[in-house]
Amino acid sequence: MSALKNLACQFVVLMFFASTALSAEQVDEGPRNLDRAVTLYRQGNFVGALSIIRPLATSGDARAETYLAKMLLSGQGVQRDAPAGLALLRAAADQDYREAEFLLGAAYASGEPGLPVDYVEALKWLIIARAQDGLAYSMLRDQMGAENVATATARAARWREDTDRRKVQAALALGNKNEVSDHLTRLADEGIPAAQYELGLLYAAGVPDGIPSKKVPGLMDFLPNDRKAAELFLRAASLGYPPAQSRFGSILYEGRGVTANKAEAAQWFEKAAAQSEVSAMIALADMLAAGDGVRQDQGRALTLYSHAAGRGDPAAMKALGESYASGRFTERDTKLAYMWLTLASQIYRKEFIEVSAKEADLTRLGLVELMSQDEIDRAKNATDMCLSTHYQQCGASSLQ
Repeated sequence: MSALKNLACQFVVLMFFASTALSAEQVDEGPRNLDRAVTLYRQGNFVGALSIIRPLATSGDARAETYLAKMLLSGQGVQRDAPAGLALLRAAADQDYREAEFLLGAAYASGEPGLPVDYVEALKWLIIARAQDGLAYSMLRDQMGAENVATATARAARWREDTDRRKVQAALALGNKNEVSDHLTRLADEGIPAAQYELGLLYAAGVPDGIPSKKVPGLMDFLPNDRKAAELFLRAASLGYPPAQSRFGSILYEGRGVTANKAEAAQWFEKAAAQSEVSAMIALADMLAAGDGVRQDQGRALTLYSHAAGRGDPAAMKALGESYASGRFTERDTKLAYMWLTLASQIYRKEFIEVSAKEADLTRLGLVELMSQDEIDRAKNATDMCLSTHYQQCGASSLQ
């Protein structure tokens, strides 16, 4: 570890110059009156810079937060306050501001009061700052073991997923549909798969393609754009986003906006199902059960339905109940059928899907005529156990 201690000293100098260059790339961001503060800061007029930067940082401007953090960490124009500086860097990093992310990497590599040296966390922040091509990243990585590098990489990926999710949720929370579309388009262009997926849903509904209504002046008609939706779903699916993989599989199966191809649809369902995407599990199970576009495999279909039911999906529960009721591709079991159909009906009614709930009820009522009172009681107890364990103990053992 002595090599890493020596590295920390080099790191502070290297990161200072690297972050200065990085901030120069971002001068045009944020409010224009911050540019004057940046000029004062670089001229060494920290008091003058502080008078502009502090109010902007208080209002949540990421660039101002980063500059104020640098001043607090180094005592430039203010009393040195490392905890406050680090808090500002984290606030700016939460807005995905690259320089703040970079400086957090420096802080963890060199150590600050209240922040012990943590090279894994330092490397994580350098990855988040997209600095893998820089000298700082390579210096730190080369001194760390492969396991620590892998840990840092995984942490960075989780942070990126959470941050991207918050961005998309903020865009979806906007009241105006045009604003939602504009924000999602910008995020989709940044390569955020969740944004590409949500924008695809909008195009499938026709929202971004509004045209003046011929029927009602002043209103807009929204025509679905299946081709554009398919393109967006494919972009997100290619980045490994499970909901998009499942949706693109459905598009290929139905031939909406693309040429129908059930075999390729099954491949996308496979990818999404491997990541526990419930809709893909059910779609693939339906295809396997019927031999629709794929080789029939009823045993695997039953397994997929079971996995999806274990995640609380009523369609999978209904399919399982019907399978156990008929013995279609498993041994007939009226008690398990009763249990799954009861659970499916309950969830469907909570979701106000009355048609499916009635279908499950009718099948279950047909079973009651074939069951003894003891079998019905055991099936009801199994239903209660399945519910109480959040669908984790719902097999034959629950009927003992």
